[in-house]
Amino acid sequence: MLPYAPSFNRSLRGFTLMEMLVIIAIIGVLAAIMLPKLQGSSYVASAKQVDEFFNASANNWRLANQTCGTSTDVAGSTLVASPSAANSLGLIINGSAYLNGAYQGCYNSSGVVPLIGKATGNPTDGFRVGGYLVSWSGGGGGIPITFSVTVPTDIAIILYRQYSSASGARNATSLPGGDATDQKFRFTNPSGGNTTVTYFVY
Repeated sequence: MLPYAPSFNRSLRGFTLMEMLVIIAIIGVLAAIMLPKLQGSSYVASAKQVDEFFNASANNWRLANQTCGTSTDVAGSTLVASPSAANSLGLIINGSAYLNGAYQGCYNSSGVVPLIGKATGNPTDGFRVGGYLVSWSGGGGGIPITFSVTVPTDIAIILYRQYSSASGARNATSLPGGDATDQKFRFTNPSGGNTTVTYFVY
């Protein structure tokens, strides 16, 4: 009688080294194809988040001050307990913690809803929208409210296409050198993958 010799069924064996290398190569190719698309979607979402924050902040600030009869100057309005650009942004983001108590009634009646969750931070360390540090200025006496933020250049390009009045901006695939004259959207020359943009809300 012959000794028992087990037969090995191929379906019970693991992958060979060659099969594993092929699978890894396929995953790598798929990742290389999908990553730019995912990053592009992320940039579009971040640009939208920044844009919406700028407009909502400016609108809420003006509405609260008009209701209370105070100045819309973000650095000097007495609507804020300790007037400064940082504290006025704190009022718009976090609500009445930064409010001058004398205006509590009119502030409440303005219907302004703090932008909690739209930004993080505080007046001392600064506020961030989508992870990017923002600041604002202006706003008094017919002066537009000006926002500044340093973002990846890919986000700046999206905002540039939407707001710049420069010829060819709508179809731009890259930022030209900086623009310090546009009435709505200005930016610095890209450096290290980032660009500082300045956005005006009239």
